[in-house]
Amino acid sequence: MQPLSKQQIRAQVIKLAKFSDKQPDYYYIQGYLLGLGVNPGMVMPNQWYGDLFGEFNFESQEDTQLINALMQLYNLQMQSIMQEQIKLPTQCALSKNNYEEALAANKPLPNWTKGMLQALKLIDKTSLNSKQKSELKELTGALKIFQGLKQARKEIDSERMFVDILLHHKKYLSTYIHNTIFAMRFDEDAQPNSNFDANMYDEPEYTEQEQQEMDELNEMVDILLNDDSPAIREAISGVIDLFVQSFGEGFIEENKGHFWLIQDTRAYMMLRARRAEFAFSEKRYQACADELAELLELNPNDNQANRYRLLNCYVLLQQWDKVQTLLTRFDEQSAFTLATQALMLFAQQQDSKQARDAKNQLKKYNKYIEKFLTGQAKMPKENPHVFGLGDKNEAIYYLIFGGKQAWQSVSGSLFWLRRK
Repeated sequence: MQPLSKQQIRAQVIKLAKFSDKQPDYYYIQGYLLGLGVNPGMVMPNQWYGDLFGEFNFESQEDTQLINALMQLYNLQMQSIMQEQIKLPTQCALSKNNYEEALAANKPLPNWTKGMLQALKLIDKTSLNSKQKSELKELTGALKIFQGLKQARKEIDSERMFVDILLHHKKYLSTYIHNTIFAMRFDEDAQPNSNFDANMYDEPEYTEQEQQEMDELNEMVDILLNDDSPAIREAISGVIDLFVQSFGEGFIEENKGHFWLIQDTRAYMMLRARRAEFAFSEKRYQACADELAELLELNPNDNQANRYRLLNCYVLLQQWDKVQTLLTRFDEQSAFTLATQALMLFAQQQDSKQARDAKNQLKKYNKYIEKFLTGQAKMPKENPHVFGLGDKNEAIYYLIFGGKQAWQSVSGSLFWLRRK
């Protein structure tokens, strides 16, 4: 489908809503679609179209292009989840000076949170474990606060601290959403963030001028993450240094281990991962590995999936002890780990029984890995936004993160992989 700009998507989706029975507000739609991404199960469009819009009353066949815009908005919301860049629309701002107006009927913030609450109702709570239920309950409670001033006062029983508590929940709303998504979609057994208390971390406090400078830095992040020109590659380290200066002395060391949970640090970490990606593409594998290893120290849970490129760096550097350490640390079954295990065993043992068993396990788990690595299948022109365990997109991402370079670095490995 033809990509649309964000402005075009907005205009088309608003037009689409006018053709529907329920005629939802645009911010309600945005919140609803993001809420679908919280669901641990796949919610098919035919399940949520009616819930969100009711019936459509199209006037012509050409109006089907409006559905195209809706699906592009849906994909953008899912992409923000997979890239862990969850942000409320800027129109959902809340401050001491505007909280009454911001919570008025049909304003962006109440509509956005109302849409998400509606989507959360589609979650089958009987299938959730206790930690998932706990995170969902906390998120639902936070969202209910913003359903209007009357509802906010009902949810917050302290009149004296009302505004402070209201602003606190707004500030950490994206963190509540992130924690719930993590529990729902990426960790069925244990939720390391379930005891997260935003108050226990020393969030940097900014003056008005410092906040303006941070806003300008964040505007630059989007450019740096989506452009790989020589100028951008030269500029990225300088921008990272500006972030470090804005954090203040000792902030990084003091918050090491839970860095990703602090909203203001995520742009910094994404830029560092981007710098590592540049280093990898320039074949500076040691620099890439050092960068990614430091990011794992800051965020041991590795919400950014930096370990996958790091594994391939260690293979390219023939640092097999570090490969094994990383595989042991992240004991998981995925294309990234199984392919690395098979390749390492071949590099160390050649065509041993253990190596063959690992190869067969990889092929059984994901049949697309061999096809992409050996050229039997061509890589798509555009990268997929999401992948599932064992599917084609997972194999694509394995190559995106350097899998092919890793296999090419071990003499004879691709012939061995293809051999029955």
